[in-house]
Amino acid sequence: MNTQLLEHAPSAVVLHCLPANRGEEVTATVLDGKRSVVWQQAQSRLPIQHHTLSN
Repeated sequence: MNTQLLEHAPSAVVLHCLPANRGEEVTATVLDGKRSVVWQQAQSRLPIQHHTLSN
């Protein structure tokens, strides 16, 4: 995913399950850009991951 590809979908947001290979799967510009919700997605996933690991 890069900015040129993202331009084809003007209303899209960027999701990724992490970890991301910066520069291979997604550019740093996109991953850290204003249309990225990757970090919010990761934060929302923490409680279930914590629960799964503790059981």
